[in-house]
Amino acid sequence: MRWRNVYEVTRREFLERVHKKSFLIMTLLTPVFIIGVSVLPGYLATRHSGGAVKVALVDHAGWAAPILQKETASKAPLQNDNAMDMDADLPGGTNVPKAAVTFVTPAKGTTLETLKKDVEAKKLDGILLLSTDPKHELAATYYGKNLANPQLMGLLSDRLNRALMLHKLNTLGIDPALASQLQAKASLKLEKIERGGKTQKVSFMGEFFKGIIYAMVLYMMILLYGVAVMRGVMEEKNGKIAEVLLSSFRPFELMMGKIIGLASVGLLQYAIWLLLGVAGVLALMSQGVVGPKLLHALPGPYELTIVGAFFILGFFFYSSLYAAVGALSSTDQEAQQLQMPVTVMIIVPLIILMPIMATPNAGWVAGISLVPFFAPVLMPLRVGISQVPGWQVLAAIGIMIAGTVVVGWISAKIYRVGILMTGKRPSVPEIMRWIREA
Repeated sequence: MRWRNVYEVTRREFLERVHKKSFLIMTLLTPVFIIGVSVLPGYLATRHSGGAVKVALVDHAGWAAPILQKETASKAPLQNDNAMDMDADLPGGTNVPKAAVTFVTPAKGTTLETLKKDVEAKKLDGILLLSTDPKHELAATYYGKNLANPQLMGLLSDRLNRALMLHKLNTLGIDPALASQLQAKASLKLEKIERGGKTQKVSFMGEFFKGIIYAMVLYMMILLYGVAVMRGVMEEKNGKIAEVLLSSFRPFELMMGKIIGLASVGLLQYAIWLLLGVAGVLALMSQGVVGPKLLHALPGPYELTIVGAFFILGFFFYSSLYAAVGALSSTDQEAQQLQMPVTVMIIVPLIILMPIMATPNAGWVAGISLVPFFAPVLMPLRVGISQVPGWQVLAAIGIMIAGTVVVGWISAKIYRVGILMTGKRPSVPEIMRWIREA
């Protein structure tokens, strides 16, 4: 292999991609998209309650409505006594607005059907029907058009539980003020144990979203640029450009140059995103929007090195497979069918993301994070949220290198023959013969 030729192909692929407007658009919009799908929904859910809700109280229990009315007048809006203060420095923090509810008592003789019509006419937002179950506990049914407001459902549940508690305290003759003192709220702070026994204050949300962002970014980058390699190979093959290029370059030089060029584009995007992320966090801190805890969510030098290394290895591994798929395909339909098994391998880590984040050092997680198909996403994720033994990281890198060499060798043989073939898609026996004889 002549490395000068590889460099020329790499340079061509890099400049061709970077000079496109789509590169600038994707570089700027991808962080916005990731923030939008991972952070914004939760942030908006905590910042916006949806306004005050008017609920009619139908009290068949006979004692619940007066307590709920009194609590609404004295403690509106009620704070969730079971909330855990973990992220006071993050956007929204603990002082977020809660859903507000106003209870109204229907006129005597008003039927449930009449109240339902008032809900349909938007005179009411909902109906809370109260009764007692056979065990003399409070049973409640809420009727409304919108039952998907988590803050309202949580608020109603808290109010009902508090009303039941106060009723029982009154029945037993216990002072509610004394009971309130017994319901003291513990403050849970988080400190992460790092290498060398050092500890660092962190936030749950920061650690949680850091793992998700690692997985999503690596998945998207490997998939998008892997598919770009496949598309590029197909364009050169169907446009007869490959025949011209192969007069000056060997097939393996052409494939490697294309992969390295696109990997360089990906690394450039990583660097831009990192700079934008740091600048964004510093800007938010200067305005007091977020606290210093959010800085701990940013990756350190070790994490950046691991992410970069596994991106490069994963990119070469999957791009070699996608290049082979492109060489075997003559139409988009064929490419979609052939790339499906490869794409599924990238998606698998995202399917099992939650159990992996819950137990990042479990034996089964450590085992699958060494598999070349899954290591590019799982190992950086584990390093980001936990302390992974160094030997596992080195073993994963070694296995990835070996797997990339094997896959690259096989893909190069397929690429060498397939890039010049058009028409009928080759069968599996034909592909195996290419690998043996090429």
